[in-house]
Parts: sequence; structure tokens; C-alpha cells
Amino acid sequence: MGSPCAINTKLGWIFSGMVYASSNARIQMSVIGHVEVEFYLKRFWALESIPNDDSVSLFEDTYAKTVIRTEAGRYVASLPFKSPPELGNTETRALKCFYHLEDKLDRDPILKRQYVEFMRDYLVLNHMELIPDSEVLNPRRYYLPHHGVRKDGSTTTKLSCV
Repeated sequence: MGSPCAINTKLGWIFSGMVYASSNARIQMSVIGHVEVEFYLKRFWALESIPNDDSVSLFEDTYAKTVIRTEAGRYVASLPFKSPPELGNTETRALKCFYHLEDKLDRDPILKRQYVEFMRDYLVLNHMELIPDSEVLNPRRYYLPHHGVRKDGSTTTKLSCV
């Protein structure tokens, strides 16, 4: 410990460590051995360059098949599943979380006001929508539990729902 050491890296040898010039003086020293910079730069750019083979067109084809742009200018990507996954019964767990959230909001009126405002804004911005009555009994419905996270230090958004 405290002695210089040599480390062989991909870029060459590196010597580093404390060197004692006298009993009271210490010098930190690092020395890098000779490196063939040109060779390693060529190797780096070969790894980082875009290939000229069919793999690029495969990615472009996948993008074209799975991403659309709406009239409003938003990009919408399909989920990367061959067939929709079966998530099982999500209602029971979501209801349990919801009842817990209701209890928490009843104990904290400020949090409740912020939460209601956040959800109202979410509806207005079309980030979520109410389930139509015709879809309530749809067997392929899934519930996503959520809760509020306070950010008291934030100057813009004091509450976020996650």
C-alpha cells in the first residue's frame, strides 16, 4: 500500500501511486506508457460506425411497421409483443391499492387536493380517459395501481402520480 503500481490496460501500461521524495513530502504520480493512438482510434471508429449491411434495413423495416405518427404530430409505437400478454386479474390488487390510497388522502387534505388537481389535469390533457360503460365488463381490461409522490422542493409540480 502506498507504493506505485503498474496496470496493463487496453490502451497500454499505466503506472500510478504515491512516491515519497523525502520523509515529509509526498508526490502523486501517474505515467502512461506508449500507446499506438492511431490503431486504437481506427478500432474505436470501426466499432462505432453504422454497418452497411442488411441489419440497418431490418431496423428501418421494424420501425416502419411498429411506429405511426398521429394527425396531432405525436409518435405512437406498438408494444413489442408477438401476441398481447395475459396479465391475469389485476383488479383485486388495484382495488387494494386504491383503498389504501383513499385512506391516505382522507388523512391529508392538502395531498388530496393536489391529487385531485393532478388527476383532473391528466384528464384535460388526454393522458388518460374514463372507461366507457360499454367497456367496464370487457374481460381484457387491466388496472394500473398508482399513488402520489410529493416533491415539496419543486417549483412547478408539487405532486406526481406514479
